[in-house]
Amino acid sequence: MNTKYVLFFFLFFSILALQAQELSWDPQEGVEADPGKAKEQYTLVTDGAKTKDWETVSTAVQWLVAYNPKLHKSIYQNGEKAFKALEKKEKDAAKKAEYQDIVLDLFKKRIENFGEEKKVMKRVGNVAFNYLKDRPNGIDSLAQIYGKIYEFYGKNTPRTHALIMMIVACNQKKKGQLDDKQVLAKYDQIAEIMETGLAEAKDEKKKAKWIGTQEKVDGVLGNCVEINCDFVKENFGPKLKDNPSDIKLAKKVMKYMLAGKCTDDPLFLLAIKSVFVVEQDGSLAKVIAGQHMAKSETDSALVYYNQAAALIEADSAKADIFLNVGKILGSKGQLSKAREYAFKAAKASSSKASEAYSFVAGLYMNSGKSCGGSHPVNGRVAYLAAYDMYAKAGNSSGMVRAKSQFPSKTDIFTFGMSEGQSLSVGCWIGGSTTLRVR
Repeated sequence: MNTKYVLFFFLFFSILALQAQELSWDPQEGVEADPGKAKEQYTLVTDGAKTKDWETVSTAVQWLVAYNPKLHKSIYQNGEKAFKALEKKEKDAAKKAEYQDIVLDLFKKRIENFGEEKKVMKRVGNVAFNYLKDRPNGIDSLAQIYGKIYEFYGKNTPRTHALIMMIVACNQKKKGQLDDKQVLAKYDQIAEIMETGLAEAKDEKKKAKWIGTQEKVDGVLGNCVEINCDFVKENFGPKLKDNPSDIKLAKKVMKYMLAGKCTDDPLFLLAIKSVFVVEQDGSLAKVIAGQHMAKSETDSALVYYNQAAALIEADSAKADIFLNVGKILGSKGQLSKAREYAFKAAKASSSKASEAYSFVAGLYMNSGKSCGGSHPVNGRVAYLAAYDMYAKAGNSSGMVRAKSQFPSKTDIFTFGMSEGQSLSVGCWIGGSTTLRVR
């Protein structure tokens, strides 16, 4: 780019920046102007903020807010920092409350003079609960504050603010201001916030925070509203059965039944399946599979476990699913397939390898008689193979059990065989192993 154009753009944006930072020395209406004093106080604020001299900043800020409230947004920003710092170290309860009131008043005056209510209310929400929760009528003020924040942010309301919304709603119920249905309506709003936050979380750490907050929200609700299975079934069951494609209702039933610990009820399975049809989520598929397993409906469990494995990305979760599928297949006598899934589990996550190999070794042990026959030596190859697999798993107790089933020295001598020779395993197990004695 031509040098003169670079210079032009530099000067242009420099002028814009200066305009954006322009100070307004106009005094408060009805107050005599004192620009010299105002400039002096503003300098004390900016310099004091750099050195964290919060006492000086707090005094200067109070003067400027009283006499030059439209001077610059930074006086409110630095004032917030100053009075928060003073409040934090203050031991006297009355003085502490005074500082808290000043912080809240600075937020209010900042909105009055510079707007940005949405942005500022989010900051109010960061401190309001701790400041007001124990005050007379504090819950009423908090309900207004967090209600306003929800108006601005909706399903994108900050995570910690959503938890406070639940706490405030339950406190309003204690005061007789809300009934159970109104509290549940608040919970529905909060549940949507949780779902949105979890869906938009970029990494496992952030997801864990949302999940942890959801658990806290559910805990608060459980201590506030008695949600039992009968309540959910009577109020929502018929509607969901008539219209299982109503995703909002299905989510509501699912959440309420989780909160009420009603997950063994058929209505919960209907609800979660309705949600899964719309939201192909691996964790939902895994829960559905577990529900079918609890009812010994193994074929249905296999369908959903396989869907879960296809949808879930985390290796450890995949490994857990593969192993569950292996165990189901093993119980159905599909031993080769069971082993295949166990090996998938071991490959997916090293944390599951020992359990997976031990499971396969157990399959071999249980096949000892059916795969062995009556030959005193060749009839025990399955146990030798089991020992090898237990060794791979690092399962010493399993190795001891398998070794107890090895052929004796007398047997191998009688049949003209020797320790260390290779034996074909055969049967469904296949492969080969090394002859050893018990």
